[in-house]
Amino acid sequence: MPEMPKHAGSSPSLNSRQLANVLIKMLGLLACLQSIPSVVAGLLRGLFSSLAEPNRGTNVPNYSWTYAVGSAVYLVIGIWLIIRSRYVVEKVFKDGDS
Repeated sequence: MPEMPKHAGSSPSLNSRQLANVLIKMLGLLACLQSIPSVVAGLLRGLFSSLAEPNRGTNVPNYSWTYAVGSAVYLVIGIWLIIRSRYVVEKVFKDGDS
C-alpha cells in the first residue's frame, strides 16, 4: 500500500515570506479598488465644474482636480505594491529569516 504524503487532506502551509507576499499584494489591490472610483469621481467633478463655470477667476482653486490627482497617486502606490510585492518582502526579511 502506497504511503500517503504528510499534508494529504490538509491545506498547504505558507511560510512567512509567501504569506507576506500575498498580504502585500492584497494591500495593493485594496488601494487600487478604493482609489479607482475616487479618481473617476474627481475627474468628473473637475470636468463638470469647469464646464459649468467657464468664466470663473483663475485664482479660485478647484479641489476636484487635486482630489483626482491625490487618488491617482494612491492608485499608483497600489499598483506598485502589487507588482513589487516580492521586493518589499525581501526588504522586510532582509536578514534571511523565513
